[in-house]
Amino acid sequence: MKTLLVTLLALAASVGLALFLRQDVGYVMISYGHWTIEVSLALFLILDFAIFAALYIALRSFFGIRSVPGKVHNWRAKRLVSKAHRAMTQGTIELAEGNWKQAEKNLLSHVKESETPLLNYLTAAQAAQLQGADERRDEHIQQAHESMPTANLAIGLTQAELQIAHNQHEQALATLEQLRDQSPKQARLLKLLAKLYETMGKWSELQQILPELKKRKLETPEVLSQLEIKVHAEMMHGLGTSGEVSRLTGYWRTLPGSLRGNTDLMKAYAHALLETHDIETAAIVFAALLPKAWNSELVLFYGNLETSDNAKQLITAEGWLTTHQKDADLLLTVARLSIRSKLWGKARSYLEASINLKPQAAAYNELGKLLEQMEESDMAMSCYRSGLAMVTDSTSKIEMVPQLPKPEEKQEKALPALASS
Repeated sequence: MKTLLVTLLALAASVGLALFLRQDVGYVMISYGHWTIEVSLALFLILDFAIFAALYIALRSFFGIRSVPGKVHNWRAKRLVSKAHRAMTQGTIELAEGNWKQAEKNLLSHVKESETPLLNYLTAAQAAQLQGADERRDEHIQQAHESMPTANLAIGLTQAELQIAHNQHEQALATLEQLRDQSPKQARLLKLLAKLYETMGKWSELQQILPELKKRKLETPEVLSQLEIKVHAEMMHGLGTSGEVSRLTGYWRTLPGSLRGNTDLMKAYAHALLETHDIETAAIVFAALLPKAWNSELVLFYGNLETSDNAKQLITAEGWLTTHQKDADLLLTVARLSIRSKLWGKARSYLEASINLKPQAAAYNELGKLLEQMEESDMAMSCYRSGLAMVTDSTSKIEMVPQLPKPEEKQEKALPALASS
């Protein structure tokens, strides 16, 4: 449209000039010294226009020639940037496809012309690590620092992640703790530190940053709750292993009531107490724990605890029979406590009831020892054989103790025996 308009204006000017020149418009005389030049006005105007056009074309050509090197330079720069972009893209694709060596080569081939050298170096560091070339990885990380010193935090976090992925935990910890001095509340930094502390078993350090993780809501409430429980459990385990019973009980008292009622922490506390050989307190904790989180393994464990007040243990365990009368493991536990209290008849009844509910080698063994002590050798041997058959996974039918009730009679005969003992 612009070209058409210029063309029309030029035609109009030409027509106007032709009409003007048809008239006698005079002449132009130029005198210089002894020289005099006289031309018509029309010719003078034509010559002026020609000279102006020639000068314009000459100047345009001169400045156009002078700008050629700059244009060539800009063209080459754009071409190199385009090649750098293609190399970055290809390197990223090859990294994703597992061609790590070629990916590293492409990522670094035009890094000086790249508009994002930081990304080139960091991605190349990842490719080098995947090849097991830790020295080259660290070299690329250093080059990333040099290319953009202001991105120290981002580069450091990437370096720590690569170190963690390569199980270089000590190096990663040094990197993250150095960054923490600069940015103590940076979210990603805190999450990486928490993950690393957990991996390395640094529970005290993890406990210190846990309040900040909760305050900033850096994980879901469920994850934070599980992490908090794990931290406290591991802290108590450490105190138990070191035998510091006073510090252990003191630590337990400092926990909020909601945590002291948590069954996982109660279990951890009880086991830590056992590690300090405080069996009496451990038995109390287990007795409080079991009604909240009934568990056959813990029931059997409770029966093996030898406290100074075995009678109290027996009363506690028998109390659980009101709600768990068909629990074979509880019946075995009560039988063991009865044996320690030398209540042979009660122990025998409990063992027979346990075997009728769920035959197991441990119950047969306990009954065999009890019958042997009661000088019933034949039946004792029968129990030992039945228990041994279960331990060795015998495919033969397990021989039942002659005096045990039949399966259809076990409820009618076993439970009255418990009450009469």
